[in-house]
Amino acid sequence: MSDKQNTPSLLHLGLRFSTVFFIVAVIIKVFISAFTQEFSVYAKTPEFRNYIIGLVLFSLAYGFLMAHFQLKKHKRK
Repeated sequence: MSDKQNTPSLLHLGLRFSTVFFIVAVIIKVFISAFTQEFSVYAKTPEFRNYIIGLVLFSLAYGFLMAHFQLKKHKRK
């Protein structure tokens, strides 16, 4: 057995963080929207589409930033 630890690449870790953040944020938005208004009507509006596009961009930036810091922290140990 080798002592080399398998550390995921920045791409894989960033995508993992981004995906988790995006899914959690969409679930929260869907629940809030379902309680406040009819969701099927709201999902067809440009406001919802713009929200999803903004959320994708934000979650990608957040995910890769968190992955960068996680790998940086891991290298220090």
